[in-house]
Amino acid sequence: MSEGLPIKLFVKNALKDIQDGVDKNFVVGNVNFEVSVTASSKKGGKVDVKVVEAGADVSSQTTQRITFNVLSKRALTQELKRVIQLIKKLAELDQENRGKGRKRRRT
Repeated sequence: MSEGLPIKLFVKNALKDIQDGVDKNFVVGNVNFEVSVTASSKKGGKVDVKVVEAGADVSSQTTQRITFNVLSKRALTQELKRVIQLIKKLAELDQENRGKGRKRRRT
């Protein structure tokens, strides 16, 4: 059985390859991963998790599938700015509606 690639290295290389493959006018946002991994015990009670290489000869009983996602700081910052703008707009609309409500009650 092939040892596989440490998950830390796999993710780092995958994200670099994805970013390198994207035109500079675009930003990588949410990257979803679903990989098969093997886990083995190391000294001191630590667990060594490795991504199973394609075509590796391992039984399904020794592998686990994990799913996770990675969001770039830039994409997260952009999303937070968008949410803040929406909240501000909602607050403005709320103030407008409250003002209209007072005018109706007076008439």
